[in-house]
Amino acid sequence: MSAPTRTTRVPATFHEDATVLRAGRDGLAVRTADGEERSAARAVSCVVEPREGDRVMMASLHDGAAFVIAVLQRPGDPSAVWSGAGDVTVAAPQGRVAVAAAHGVDVLTGGEVRIDADSLGVVTRAADLAAEAVTFAGGVVASRLDHLKLSARTVDQVVGRLSQKLERAYRTVTELDQLRAENADWSLRGTLALHAANLVATAKTLVKIDGDQIHLG
Repeated sequence: MSAPTRTTRVPATFHEDATVLRAGRDGLAVRTADGEERSAARAVSCVVEPREGDRVMMASLHDGAAFVIAVLQRPGDPSAVWSGAGDVTVAAPQGRVAVAAAHGVDVLTGGEVRIDADSLGVVTRAADLAAEAVTFAGGVVASRLDHLKLSARTVDQVVGRLSQKLERAYRTVTELDQLRAENADWSLRGTLALHAANLVATAKTLVKIDGDQIHLG
C-alpha cells in the first residue's frame, strides 16, 4: 500500500519588504529582499506616496499582482505626501478633526475653498487677505478693534441706516466734499466755526438767523 501524497498549499497572498527603485504615474519599480526587481502598484490603503529609496511592505497575490501597502522607512528627508487617486474625505462622524503643525498650514487649490459650519472662530495675531473681489452677505456684524486702517482707491456704500458714535472725528478732504440730502440737522452744544475764502448761503424760501448777538462784518 503506497503512502498518501502530501500536498503543499501555497498561500494565496504573502507579504515581503522591498525597496522602491522608481516611482511614477504608471506604478512602482521595487527590489525585494532577495534582489528580484518587480513592478508593483500602490494600494488604495497606502495613503503616503512612496518615493525612491523607501522601504515598503509589499503584498503579492496569487494572480501575480503586487501592491505596495505601506511605507515602512524613509531615509533622509522624512517629509511625506498623503494623497489619493480621487476625491479624499477626512471624516470623524462621532468626534472632531484637528490639523496641527509647528511651522504653518497651507491650503492650495486651483478650485474653490468652502467652509460650511454653525460657527467660525479665528484667533490670530495678524491676518492678510488679498483678493480681486470679495462678496459678503450676513445678518449681523459686530467688531471690537483697537486700531483699523483702510486704504482704498474707491469705496461705495449703499446703506439703509447708518449710526455712528464717536469721541473724536477728523477728516481731511483734498478736493471736493459734497452732501446731498432731503434734510440736514446739526445740533452742537459748543461752537460751530466755518472758515472759507468764500462762503455762499442760498435758500429758496427762507433764511433765518436767530441769536442773542449777531455780528456781521
